[in-house]
Amino acid sequence: MFSFFCIFFNIILLHDVVLGRKILIYSPSYSGSHILTNGKIADTLIKEGHDVTLLILDIDSSVKFNGTKLGRVVRMNNLSEVYDNMMNDWLGNDEQQPDTASFWTRYTFEKAAYAVCEIIISRRHELDFLKEEKFDLGFVEMLEYCGHGILHYLGVKQTIWISTTPLHDNVAWNFGIPTTPSYIPSIEENFNGPIMSFYERLVNTKQLFTQLSLQYIGGEMCTSLFRKYINKDFPNLRVLAGNSSLGFVMTDEILDVPRPILHKIIYIGGLGISNPKPLNPYWNGIMNMGKKGAILFSMGTAASFSSFSVNKKLSVLRAFKEFPEYQFILKINKNDIETPELAKDLKNIVLTTWMPQLDLLGHLNMKLFITHGGISSIIESHLNGIPMIIIPSFADQQRNAKFLEWRGTGKAMLRSKLTFKNLRNAIKEVLNNERYKKNVKRIQKLMKTKPGTPERKLIEWTNFVLNNDGLIEFNSPAKDLNIFVYHSIDVLLFIILFFITLIYLLIKFIKYIISMKKKKTKAIKKNIIKDKKA
Repeated sequence: MFSFFCIFFNIILLHDVVLGRKILIYSPSYSGSHILTNGKIADTLIKEGHDVTLLILDIDSSVKFNGTKLGRVVRMNNLSEVYDNMMNDWLGNDEQQPDTASFWTRYTFEKAAYAVCEIIISRRHELDFLKEEKFDLGFVEMLEYCGHGILHYLGVKQTIWISTTPLHDNVAWNFGIPTTPSYIPSIEENFNGPIMSFYERLVNTKQLFTQLSLQYIGGEMCTSLFRKYINKDFPNLRVLAGNSSLGFVMTDEILDVPRPILHKIIYIGGLGISNPKPLNPYWNGIMNMGKKGAILFSMGTAASFSSFSVNKKLSVLRAFKEFPEYQFILKINKNDIETPELAKDLKNIVLTTWMPQLDLLGHLNMKLFITHGGISSIIESHLNGIPMIIIPSFADQQRNAKFLEWRGTGKAMLRSKLTFKNLRNAIKEVLNNERYKKNVKRIQKLMKTKPGTPERKLIEWTNFVLNNDGLIEFNSPAKDLNIFVYHSIDVLLFIILFFITLIYLLIKFIKYIISMKKKKTKAIKKNIIKDKKA
């Protein structure tokens, strides 16, 4: 009996150590997918017993939901229209949208983030009540640095950095993780896979340099705000970010390129993705309408099918018409009145403003998923063994698309190349070539049977950070090195200079030997001439 009470008492103590800690998730609404990701993190940790608050910054005015079913939500609304205006300018004209954003286009994002950050800081007193919560841990997204400053201002000492894409360039750089441009494609607007030609490596190096330069500029801009409004000695935001205890990456390592990482990088792609549920009679009926199966077409929210030009919409619809034995499910926006008119005579297309995407992908008749390349949709498709065609728009989507091709689980097509013929041929290729189905089934098996689930990894590593007051032991010395020391440029220059000096001295020595030999030869000749005269 005594031993039973000892065990019970120890369990209670362990419960108090592990559970019931206070966590704050800084969640800027840059898109609906980001809010959903943070909501899944919150709900998973709440189920484990933690007290989680989501601080949602109303940046994209179209994102009205909170993403969490269980978490407490604090919203800061009406921040600015600058982000909405930037996205409208960037994605508004489908015909003129370039495949790769220029340095100055990307710089507009940093300016928008700076403007929003200044508004948040100027209204910081609205958040002062959160200081009384005395949070044990904070989560911050990777898109900008303002969140690290806000959490520091609120007194949150331990943080975890979230990469909602494959390991983001700025996360890797600030953690001191090597990103070799010869085979690791940069994240933003980069239509490259790990196997690159000389020109592609040149472009990739330029993209990486651009991204890191912009992140540096953005970090310094936002740091200046905190030093202006709060404290002139406020820590550099990039330093705060680099000192995060962990980096949770919201992709699956099996889908990404094998690359160097640190102990603090934890992959939790697929978090919150449940098993597909049986469809209701309506959707089940649609899935059974096609003689050979169904094909799903959804382009997400930021650059949906409704934002396509009329020419591109017609190209897509014409391509669908070429496959009458397949039923197409096409997701559009609620305010789209153009697409229903264009598709009214097509019998094998169902238009919808909402669908149970995961459950549709899990249906036996689903044959192909055509989408924009968001990482969540890619993971859902691979977990259900469905090959894909990716038509990327921006951010990490182009890179994700090329990795899909590299793994052999689908095709990639830039929006600038989206024509009737190209889409028809891509659909025909993926449907008729068994290698895509074979490859995606292998990836599906690997993802489902690898050790550990994303939920357990999130919970156990979060608890590990909480129970040890952070993980400074995981901080790499590389994060504090400047670029010359990090890449040993000074050492290489020394070695080059040493060998140049050595070669120079060797040449001088050889010249000296040759000169001495010539002098000696001349002296001998003179002596011979003298002897002959004598």
